[in-house]
Amino acid sequence: MIAASLIAGGNETLSHFLEKTSMSRNFLNKFFRYSAPVLLCFVLGGGIVEAQSDSSASQSAKAWAVVDGFRSASFGMNEKDVLKAISKDFGIGKKNIERLVHPTEKTTNLSVAVSNLLPESGQAQVIYSLGYQSKRLMNVNILWGQPFDDTVKPQSLLDTANALSSFFSRQRFDPDGLLINADLKNGNIIVFRGKDQKGRMVLIHLTNPTIKEGEAPPNLTLRLSYIADPSAPDIFHIKKGDF
Repeated sequence: MIAASLIAGGNETLSHFLEKTSMSRNFLNKFFRYSAPVLLCFVLGGGIVEAQSDSSASQSAKAWAVVDGFRSASFGMNEKDVLKAISKDFGIGKKNIERLVHPTEKTTNLSVAVSNLLPESGQAQVIYSLGYQSKRLMNVNILWGQPFDDTVKPQSLLDTANALSSFFSRQRFDPDGLLINADLKNGNIIVFRGKDQKGRMVLIHLTNPTIKEGEAPPNLTLRLSYIADPSAPDIFHIKKGDF
């Protein structure tokens, strides 16, 4: 089981947090001068020791978060309605939306490139995932950095991650499973994870890649995920007895 390291009160910035985990101050100075592709590993939180990031009293004073999708795209929408939402939010037509079916999960994924969702955040890839059986929107993933944008500076990604974490930290989430700046000890950090009253999840995940001595460090990759049902995603499974 992987232990999660929690920053007290959730107030420490990611730059300081990275210095205290796998990156030394000298490494950080070198890190921002290099770039290389990095594979993003998406972690929902299984296998970590969960730590509460805020006191119950502090949480109860906040308005409950409502995680129901991203902008005009709401969980439960069909593909036609998601396409309309993308057009409304970003002015992107169907011809410029990439449509892919996941080879194993059999989900339908609509992907668009969007610039500067936040100031100086660079180009993001926004991916809308529709369930295998329901054909309805179940997840939205927003990715910055490698391999989608090799021009954005690592510090800009850290600033984006901090801004998003600060935004969600001002809202009330279920204390069960609430995490801020949790080090997974495998080159990844959960910047923020929280569930609303209906169990729908917001997850901010950041790669904190480790390197071998003498190698150039890779760039960061940042993912913001909105997940309708993290415990039972609507994906294809081979049923017991089928083979």
